Amino acid sequence: MKFQLRDEELGIIYVQRRHNARRFNFRCAADGIYVSMPPMASSKELEEALESVRPKLLESRSMVGPRLIDFDYRIDAPYFQFQIHPCSGQRITARTAPGKMDVYCPETTDFSEDRVQQWLRKVIVEALKRNAEVVLPPRLEALAQKHGFSYRSVRVNSSLSSWGCCTGDNHIRLSWRLLMLPQELMDYVLLHELCHIPHKDHSPNFWRTLSGLVGTDAKALQRQLVRSQIVI
Repeated sequence: MKFQLRDEELGIIYVQRRHNARRFNFRCAADGIYVSMPPMASSKELEEALESVRPKLLESRSMVGPRLIDFDYRIDAPYFQFQIHPCSGQRITARTAPGKMDVYCPETTDFSEDRVQQWLRKVIVEALKRNAEVVLPPRLEALAQKHGFSYRSVRVNSSLSSWGCCTGDNHIRLSWRLLMLPQELMDYVLLHELCHIPHKDHSPNFWRTLSGLVGTDAKALQRQLVRSQIVI
């Protein structure tokens, strides 16, 4: 049995009950934390085990590099899915569709080779950028119309240092990485930038306006965003 949890500090936690597991085992990866648990362990025992290693997991998360892209690699975001399939051919091929990419690799593919990892990361990022350009501008426009904002332009970029920005003359820039966030956080970033149209700072009025739009404490969402790690 597999299921997912979302923790405000640790991010996504992938949990799997294993019939041969006698204790909890935790492993940090770029896309989240993987937990193996005994088949008869309770949710309370899982919570207690998680709390007992939380400091260590937080430290490990900060040191994790990019995850190896292989047959076990998945992206399952709201607007983009990616998977690698084994095939009987001799070449690596890719098929793309709106919001989806499937890559087919020979069963003998050596995923430890740098050239293989570089090619796979390149095609994933390119597909994410294309999909972000389709998804993000219309979503921004819908939110702007709903809440009465007007901006001059929107452009999707490849920023790794920020999720988005609103210039002094109301041009909005959005990172393709937003496509990897949960819907709630993606919309939060878009509304955050829209709120910079009337509020050019992070004053109490800014946070008050933003909280009213997201329907909850905007600073709590900001803390979740800060803890989000998007590594391809």
